[in-house]
Amino acid sequence: MMTSMRFIALVTVGALGWTASAPADTLNFTCDHGWWYDPDCWDAGRIPTASDDVRIDYPRVCNVGGGDAVCRSFVLGPSNYAGTLTLSDAGTLTFSEPSYILGEIGPGRIIFQENDTALKTSSPTAEIRGPGGEIVGQHATARIIVDNPPSGLGKLVCKVPVRGILKIEGTGEFVNEGGVTAEGGTLIVGPLGTLGDKQGDMWLVREPNSTLLFVGTGAEAILSGNFVMDMTADSTSLIKIDRSLSTNGRLKMTAGVLDVNEDVFMGNETAGNFAEITGGKIDVEPGKKFEHR
Repeated sequence: MMTSMRFIALVTVGALGWTASAPADTLNFTCDHGWWYDPDCWDAGRIPTASDDVRIDYPRVCNVGGGDAVCRSFVLGPSNYAGTLTLSDAGTLTFSEPSYILGEIGPGRIIFQENDTALKTSSPTAEIRGPGGEIVGQHATARIIVDNPPSGLGKLVCKVPVRGILKIEGTGEFVNEGGVTAEGGTLIVGPLGTLGDKQGDMWLVREPNSTLLFVGTGAEAILSGNFVMDMTADSTSLIKIDRSLSTNGRLKMTAGVLDVNEDVFMGNETAGNFAEITGGKIDVEPGKKFEHR
C-alpha cells in the first residue's frame, strides 16, 4: 500500500511540472591547448551539455570551431591569471546562466578569431562578469547574439569590456556594463530588441579607421553612458548613429566624426554632464535632430 501511494504521489508531482532539476556538473578543461569537442580534454571524459558548468583555467586555451558547443555557464579563471576561449571556423558557443571571465593581471579572454563565429544566449538570466577579463572581436561577421526564448525575454548583462571588430545583435536585450570599444575596424551595435548601459564611459572609439555603428528601428534607445572618442582617434575615427537614441551621458571628442542620421539627444546639464568637445566634427542629416542638453 505504501509503495502504491508513493508511486501515485510521484506521478502527480511530475504531471504538475514540479520535479526538481538535477544539480549541474562542473567540467574542467584539462588540455593545455585543445578542442571543446574532444572528450579527452575534459576531466569527466565527455564534452559539456547544456546543463553543465565548465571551467577553463590559466594557462589553458580551449577552441570552439566548426560546430556548435553548449554549456550552462563558463568560468575562465582562476583569478589573477585566467584561461582563454577561442572561437574559429564558424564555431558557436551557447550558454544560459551567469558566467565569468577573470584575470586582473593576465586577463582571461573570449577571442573571436575567424568569421561567422558567435557567442549566443536566449536566457533571461545570462551575465558575463569579471573582474579582469574581456571579449575581443577580430572579424566583421563575428557576433554576440542575444535572442528571446520561445516565451519571455532574453537578456545579457555584459560586465566585461567588449572590443575590436564584431556585431552585437538579436531580438533580446543587451546591457553594456563593461564598455564597448570599436578598435581596428567596425563594431556594430544592433539591431537589438532593447539596448541598455550604465553611467560612465560605455561607448568608445579607439584608433584610426575605427567605427562604432548603431543600427536598429523601433523605440528610442534610452541610455546613461558617455560616448567617447579616445585620445588615439583621428579624422578617420567615426561614431555613426543610424537609430534614435538618447543618453544622459556626455559626448567626449578630441578628434573624429560623429555622424547623426536619426534624432539623437545627449547630456544632462542638471547632472553636470556637459559636452567635452575639443576637436573633430559633428555631421547631422538634414531633417534630423542632435542636441546636447
